[in-house]
Amino acid sequence: MTAAGAPAAPWRLFVALRVPRAVADPLSTVARSALAPGARVRWVDPADLHLTLWFIGPVTPSELPGVADRVAGAAASVRPVECRVAGTGAFGRGRASAAWVGLAEPGAAAVAALAGQLTGGAPHQAHITVCRGVPAAFAADLEAALTAHRTLAWRATTLQILRSHPGRRPAYETVGAFALGTGATA
Repeated sequence: MTAAGAPAAPWRLFVALRVPRAVADPLSTVARSALAPGARVRWVDPADLHLTLWFIGPVTPSELPGVADRVAGAAASVRPVECRVAGTGAFGRGRASAAWVGLAEPGAAAVAALAGQLTGGAPHQAHITVCRGVPAAFAADLEAALTAHRTLAWRATTLQILRSHPGRRPAYETVGAFALGTGATA
């Protein structure tokens, strides 16, 4: 409840692996180089790049402990993930709402398994959104630009619950962080 007695406004939450700046900065540079000069898009700031595993949506602050328990359990069950950027796609039709980058194997399979635990098996495309408001064809141009950058990789060790703040910098606030592998077995 707020001070006035009204219920607290919902938070827009999702679960992700943050992309470290050593990968985010060159990934952003490659993505920008793939776009035709003069095209107008909304870029995701490199500091905000993350690999989304589960979009939760609106959650009241009082529901956060239950979400955190679920995420902590999933994080404990898997080892840290070797992530390497590969593959692209777009969400939306015509003028895509978002252009994204995915992961190469074996990290893609590990992330898909982790996402499945989080979502109860619901299908989900783990993705790093790089920009919004581009033509769907941009994904192919981005894919071609990435072929020369096969070393965009990192070891993900922490699963995070992020709160989205549209229109604000920084756009994402960490409201929970859980080490991967604390309960994983050989």
